[in-house]
Amino acid sequence: MKRNNRIFTIILALSLLPFIGIAQETLKVDKANSEVTITGTSTLHDWEIDVNEFSGKAEGKFQAEEPQISAAKLSFQVASFESGKNAMDKNVYEALEKEDHPEVTFELKDTQQIQSTTDNYDISVVGDLTIAGQTEEIEVTMTGEIKENQLKVKGSKSFKMSKFDVDPPTVMFGTIKTGDKVTVHFSIIYN
Repeated sequence: MKRNNRIFTIILALSLLPFIGIAQETLKVDKANSEVTITGTSTLHDWEIDVNEFSGKAEGKFQAEEPQISAAKLSFQVASFESGKNAMDKNVYEALEKEDHPEVTFELKDTQQIQSTTDNYDISVVGDLTIAGQTEEIEVTMTGEIKENQLKVKGSKSFKMSKFDVDPPTVMFGTIKTGDKVTVHFSIIYN
């Protein structure tokens, strides 16, 4: 009888093994405490745009030991991009085809690495960035902090707008041109 109980216990343990330790959590962007800006250059001066409306979520295991990010998506509302200069904003909306493509999105495809440093993590991910309807795979490296089921990520990513078939905006009949390269700076909290 003891042998049957032992066999039953082993079978039960093996059948539950795939479910042990994979408790996935879903965390949403804490917009109030997150920040995204885009910077670039022009023939006149450097510029900066604030992204005021964005949302997203991340799924995974968000404990300090062996964290995992299995899925993530961010959506940025093009209409919320503001530089403080109406003419520039209008040109950006036109270049990004705001009416046809109201969002810029990033969707995680793979987490390449989560490596622990003292209190933080170096995180490298690959995902699909979609701008003006054109999708390209990019790699993003960032620093992260995980504590009490909260994920904080911070970093920046530079790329050329032409990679997404976006013509850099111009002003004053083309006499002032923005540079092709832009950098997205982000500090995002998920909880």
